[in-house]
Amino acid sequence: MFYKDFYDTRDEFEKDIWDVRNIPGARFPDHESKHILNFEDIPVPFRPLAKRYLKFRISHLSLGQCTLDVRILKLFLEFIHNKNPSWKDLNALTRKDIEDYLIFHNKKFHDKIPSKRSYLIVLNVFFETIEKLQFDEAPTLPVNLLLFKEDFPKPI
Repeated sequence: MFYKDFYDTRDEFEKDIWDVRNIPGARFPDHESKHILNFEDIPVPFRPLAKRYLKFRISHLSLGQCTLDVRILKLFLEFIHNKNPSWKDLNALTRKDIEDYLIFHNKKFHDKIPSKRSYLIVLNVFFETIEKLQFDEAPTLPVNLLLFKEDFPKPI
């Protein structure tokens, strides 16, 4: 692993596993032993989108938040990829896709309201950000037509 890392001279953002210590401006705690963001479990067609989004986030947010972002994006993008294996972007995403995801999401987190809520908040921020930054891969529909405030469980 040492030799692989040592001789891999690609830009950190080109890799599927980022060592945030090699990213200028990244925020991470020095006292922790884990300094990576791993994109390997994100479906290949959506990996560049996830990496581009996290490249924007890593200089503004903590490693912990970015790690959570990757985990939540993985769950959502795997769901979308399984449902629509030919998609290479989220342009065609509809409210129906979100409703199907919410059913899946509610089954997965059936009794964990704080987790359900935080996962949906992170997903909403993802949609808002890629829309605002005008990513080519962003959904064509505006975010407010995809996720509704009624979709979020009330805080406990």
